[in-house]
Amino acid sequence: MKRQIVQSIRTEKKFIFPSGSDVLALNCYRIRKLLLTAAVSLAALSILTANAAEKSEELIDCADLSMWTGKVLLNREIRRTGVFSFETFGKYPTETIVKDFIPVNPNNTYTLSCFMRSQNADKPASGYLGLRMYDKDKKAINHCNVGVYPDTQNELTTAANSGDRHLLVKQNPNWLKIKQAKIAFNAPADYSDLPSFDLSPQVAEITPDGDRLKVMLKSPLKQAYPAGTAVRLHSPWSAPLYGIAKGWMPTEWKEFKTVLNGESEHGTPRDKFWRGTKYVKPFIWFGNWDKKPEEGARLLVDDIRFTVQSAD
Repeated sequence: MKRQIVQSIRTEKKFIFPSGSDVLALNCYRIRKLLLTAAVSLAALSILTANAAEKSEELIDCADLSMWTGKVLLNREIRRTGVFSFETFGKYPTETIVKDFIPVNPNNTYTLSCFMRSQNADKPASGYLGLRMYDKDKKAINHCNVGVYPDTQNELTTAANSGDRHLLVKQNPNWLKIKQAKIAFNAPADYSDLPSFDLSPQVAEITPDGDRLKVMLKSPLKQAYPAGTAVRLHSPWSAPLYGIAKGWMPTEWKEFKTVLNGESEHGTPRDKFWRGTKYVKPFIWFGNWDKKPEEGARLLVDDIRFTVQSAD
């Protein structure tokens, strides 16, 4: 809008009129008119900005210590804003997390962000920013509950009993490609069971057995399933969404951010809520599973934000 107004003023200056008095009067009129238009436009923009701000809500406050639980110190010397930053340390994965469940509506747009840095260059720190998700009963939804391996729909060819460590399923060549998995039971093709908590222990081995596949488990089944039960393969990991921030942190503040909107049909994306999510808890972890800091390293975290933009 401002650019358009400036261009309009410049265009008006190119106009030529018969007499000096006419030029002065007309130019004054035109300038007053343009300034009035600019004022109205800026007022309208202010109203739109205010309305947008009203719809955006801060859901956490990293300065409110009553909202958090975990192993942190308050570093008042190195901070990005405010009066302190979180200083976390220890062994991977030392967690600092929001205490209370935050209800979410996937129709709205949420932004999770923070700034991280290492305290000292000689002892770099790594860290994760993540979001724990929970179903309507506040039960944790992890990778294994929604992390479907595509094209692994199958069924038991024989009944499986409680205490069994092997299963027989129909032939599906995609099962032979998977090295680490759990089996989801009572798993329809439309994914309506997700998040699935009806999971086997971790798979140890899958081998051909005539026109079937034999699945060996690392530990025994805890319940029985009849022949014909629909099954599929899931990832075996009991981890939340944790990779929004990751890696070795520099000694200058670095921002990490993700925007979530909608609910995924299956899988573990970072831009959608995992299927069945009704509540969340933002968290930070000290360290990465593949980049573990040495003793004495310190991770600083500041300006942790979780905001919602209403769809209305």
